[in-house]
Amino acid sequence: MKKLTLFEELKNKYPSQQYALWGTCIVIPYGELQKEWIDKLKGEGHNVRVGAKDGKSAWLVEHTKVEAYTKEPIPEQPQPEPQPEPQPEPKNLNKWKTKEEQLLIDIYNNIGGTEKEKAKEFQKTYPNRTRNAIHGKINELQKSEKIGHKYGKREKHQENPEDEKKDQESNVGKGEKISNELQQIADIMDALKKVVSPMEERLATIEKQFEEVDTETRTLHTKVAALETNLALFAKELRIHRHLKKTGRVVIPL
Repeated sequence: MKKLTLFEELKNKYPSQQYALWGTCIVIPYGELQKEWIDKLKGEGHNVRVGAKDGKSAWLVEHTKVEAYTKEPIPEQPQPEPQPEPQPEPKNLNKWKTKEEQLLIDIYNNIGGTEKEKAKEFQKTYPNRTRNAIHGKINELQKSEKIGHKYGKREKHQENPEDEKKDQESNVGKGEKISNELQQIADIMDALKKVVSPMEERLATIEKQFEEVDTETRTLHTKVAALETNLALFAKELRIHRHLKKTGRVVIPL
């Protein structure tokens, strides 16, 4: 006997209904469709859709067969050709000679102008040295203090002695002003201490008195509790005494 396809099994199990858009379809209640059925039905050539019957959601399997469903293979993406890694620009590996270094020191210390102008002047003698290499060498010489204020003449503006004297006097005046302000702050702090110290002593006295009152209050509470206990016992004995007296029994003096 020929084995039934999944579509034929479902057709025998569930009812079919005519739809305007999809034609005759098997109607499967929404919660009864198994997930693996969808691919199998598509493989058999039947579309599976979501629809409704009698106002309830349902799965609809079209009777009309379409071309068998197959998953299209994903085309392989062409791999990009490996790009050669950019090679760093060759550095000037030539070691600086002593005469080159000395010329640069002489130009830097004795010729005015910017570093750019000094580099151009140096390149007139050594054109193979790039501007970046010259600036790098200048930085190296500055760090080693072979050029700058320690060697040769300074390039920066020389201060006028009178201006320096004025600056010193101004600094002295600023120092005296700061010193006076600090003294004023110290005086204010001393005055505050004179005011705060008695307040602190008074506060300590109040705290001590409060502790004494608190101790007395706890003692009174203890005494009151004891009196309440004795009063309750006396009231109980009084009730017993009255009851015995009323019934004519022996009355024990309180």
